[in-house]
Amino acid sequence: MKIVYGRTIVTMDQQRRVLDDAAVVVDEGRIVDVGPRSRIDVEHSDVAERIGGPSFAVIPGLVDAHGHAGHSLLKTLGADRPDVWMDVVTPFYFARTTEEYWYLDGLLSAMDRLGNGVTTSVSVMGSRPRADQTVFSAAHARGYAEVGVADVIGIGPSGNPLPHPTAVPDGDGWQSRTSSLADMIDVTEAVIRELDGTRDGLTRVFVTPFTIVPSLYPSGPSTPHRAVRLTDADRAHGAAVLDLARRTGTRIHSDAFGGHVRLALQDPDTAILGPHVHLQHGVGLDAEEITMLAATGTHFSHAPGGLVDVPSLMAQGVVVAATTDGSAPQRPFDLLLAARAVRDAHVVRERDPYLLPPGKLLEMITVDAARVLGMDDEIGSIEVGKRADLALIDVESPHLTPWWMPVHRIVGQASGRDVHTVLVGGEVLLEAGVPTRVDAPAVVAEAQRVAVGHVVAAGLQSHLTEPGWGQVRRVFA
Repeated sequence: MKIVYGRTIVTMDQQRRVLDDAAVVVDEGRIVDVGPRSRIDVEHSDVAERIGGPSFAVIPGLVDAHGHAGHSLLKTLGADRPDVWMDVVTPFYFARTTEEYWYLDGLLSAMDRLGNGVTTSVSVMGSRPRADQTVFSAAHARGYAEVGVADVIGIGPSGNPLPHPTAVPDGDGWQSRTSSLADMIDVTEAVIRELDGTRDGLTRVFVTPFTIVPSLYPSGPSTPHRAVRLTDADRAHGAAVLDLARRTGTRIHSDAFGGHVRLALQDPDTAILGPHVHLQHGVGLDAEEITMLAATGTHFSHAPGGLVDVPSLMAQGVVVAATTDGSAPQRPFDLLLAARAVRDAHVVRERDPYLLPPGKLLEMITVDAARVLGMDDEIGSIEVGKRADLALIDVESPHLTPWWMPVHRIVGQASGRDVHTVLVGGEVLLEAGVPTRVDAPAVVAEAQRVAVGHVVAAGLQSHLTEPGWGQVRRVFA
């Protein structure tokens, strides 16, 4: 049993209470009491372990509803060539990575997220999900488990081309293989059976097809003359994904862009939409497609950098989470910065400084993100009965002084690097900014070795470019 004290506690409960000089009581990984320090100290005087204090604001552990495994060991590689980045990293993930790569990437990304106050995160297995073998997801999961962060593994059909080319280590070389839709469904099911619900529920697996309509362009909106007719292959893909989710009792996560939603609903029986689904990106969604998302109860998550009308989604009742989409080529796992960037983009585009106030932004990375994941009964707020996932922010810093309007200050001026202490399931996993379960310097050194080794072996050094000194707009002549 332990007591966590805060100068301010932002509960994010149904009443959105913000408590001054308050405390949270934790027992066996659960929150058992929240209230004024004066009462907590009297009613729980026998509790020996006490952390936090007047230097800290306590908030729910942050929830990052979309990011990527594999990316942490490739950060900034290829960042200067967004036109080819996906074409560079996807073959690398599918044909030149080892179990060691996925394990070290899992360790590094879990440490990164933890240091930014993220206690629950989604990790899609690669740029598009790699689902040809179970061992890579298992290696990733092992990294997150060692750090202690709650993790949702996103694995599912990788999209076109089918069968999908892959390769696995074979002695000193690589053995080429291919995976059909059925193969990837089988591997996804095997990962679910092996990992979903392990670590007392801290590891989850969502069925995660690359997109909801494979015949359309997968990384951006499709023009009306492209998004015309759902194919038989699209229907087979949707039916297989929905069937797997039903049989295993898992949720679904996927990407979708303009044209995808309308086309998917040409066959409602195979459309990957509904309350058990959350979709990422949404660039190019028009008003009609936003109405379709609302009508089907589909949830939505959004990272900075894409043009999508988040206020219209919210106005129609769609639950929206802000995400990092981290961490490559240059998207940090700092969820507070990501939420601010989402707001800033909408304010500039709409010329409306009243959009997405601080309270809504904090909801988008706590309670709303938990709803998007179907976990709002477990995480996202500081309430009795919920898992004790907490982040303590050091408020005695120049940029957070004077301390008033706490939600404004946290959302508007704090960053992940102000996080001092993090608890997941009541266990202190970060103390004074240092992970408690792993040797952080050793992990960083090993991650550097593995990243460099894989990039050199794959011949990707040419994508480690100079920064464009003196250029106003990047040129390569």
